[in-house]
Amino acid sequence: MDMYPSHRTLPTEAEEVARQSLHVFMMECLRLRSGSRAPFSLGECRELLDYLDKPSTPITPSVDGTAAPFSSMFVESTARTHLISWILLHAAYHNKATEYGMKTYSEYLTRSLHVRAHSHSMWFMVLSFLCFGVSFIHRRHINVAQQNSELRGDQKTWPVYIESLVREWSTFNLAATVLLSSVFAFICHELRFYLSSRASVSFLAVTGIDNATRIATLLSVVMTLGSIMIGIYALWRHQGGVEYNMSLVKTSFQGDVLAVILSIPFVLLAWGVITFLLAIVLYSFLGFQTTPSGNIVLISRETSILTLVFSLIVVCLLVLSMSFFRVFRLTN
Repeated sequence: MDMYPSHRTLPTEAEEVARQSLHVFMMECLRLRSGSRAPFSLGECRELLDYLDKPSTPITPSVDGTAAPFSSMFVESTARTHLISWILLHAAYHNKATEYGMKTYSEYLTRSLHVRAHSHSMWFMVLSFLCFGVSFIHRRHINVAQQNSELRGDQKTWPVYIESLVREWSTFNLAATVLLSSVFAFICHELRFYLSSRASVSFLAVTGIDNATRIATLLSVVMTLGSIMIGIYALWRHQGGVEYNMSLVKTSFQGDVLAVILSIPFVLLAWGVITFLLAIVLYSFLGFQTTPSGNIVLISRETSILTLVFSLIVVCLLVLSMSFFRVFRLTN
């Protein structure tokens, strides 16, 4: 009847069932607020109830004064039939998606919409570990967008989340640029230029940095540049606004791939910071200095120990912050 509202009239109890459904959804919105899974918002429920409370227009007698058939009854117009059937259709979708009648009330309230009931593949678990769990966060937002599309027909959740990602990508690009300048300053702190007899300038001749430190530093440069390039491309793709249809993400594999792709800018930046921190620690232990007389002097052991201790403190604080926010989110 939602697709063909003019073919037949509604059952006598359909309008009352629609009212009761709207009252149930409104009570859920009032009690759970942002945690509500109702297909309609509080304002939408009130508007729909106000409209349904208005009586239908009766059939107007014909020109010759004779009353049309069923003149004593209120007419259910095609638009009203369409509206009521649309409300009942969304209520049915909501009952199916939330498994109405199959769970107790406490299970219904504690069931989270942020995690869809499906098992992740092994490759996604491994990549999520390398991505510091960021892909799981994006996967939850994909699940929310999908379930909002199923429960409410809401196609706005995902574009709103992409807008927040655009702001994050801008911040990541700024941070990556600062990190890149710091890495180059670290590489070039003892830069020497040599002019050949042909007046050509030789490339970076850096002293005091061992091979392990140089490898870690170059890896940091590559990852930081990758974060900047992918972030800029993502910003360029989304600068004019992109429409998304979450119904295209039909399988768990597609959702996992999308979650990993969205994690790349932040993950590359994070690994760039980690490798740069590793390069600093390696330099404090393996680096050396050249005296004016040409002798090679290793960096003092006190400097190495202090650098290692403060690096471990930074890592511990980072792990503590991540653990706290994860526990806080689960408790919330």
